[in-house]
Amino acid sequence: MGQYDPSHAFEVTVATAGTAVEFGLQPWDTTHTIAFYNASGNTVWVAWQTTNAAITQANGTPVPAGGAFTLPLGRASERTSSGSTLWADASGNGTAFSVTYIQGAKA
Repeated sequence: MGQYDPSHAFEVTVATAGTAVEFGLQPWDTTHTIAFYNASGNTVWVAWQTTNAAITQANGTPVPAGGAFTLPLGRASERTSSGSTLWADASGNGTAFSVTYIQGAKA
């Protein structure tokens, strides 16, 4: 699966709470929406940043335990270029959650 498939799903695991983990796969130019699903019993926070600094309610977007969140990105040509990548943190060690990139035909 890749950037030209309609969607691409994968799992992210936060090994240690308080130490953010960078997504191994960043959104492609063709990705217009990201869906997060957190089946765990812990809260997950996601943010665009440049280091593994802790992500919390104060600086991240929460995906609550047993909940979901959809992030519309828009077309790549309309996005700002901040140099940041997508990272996640969680309220408990070993928290895994699902991520789905939804692609369009044009960037």
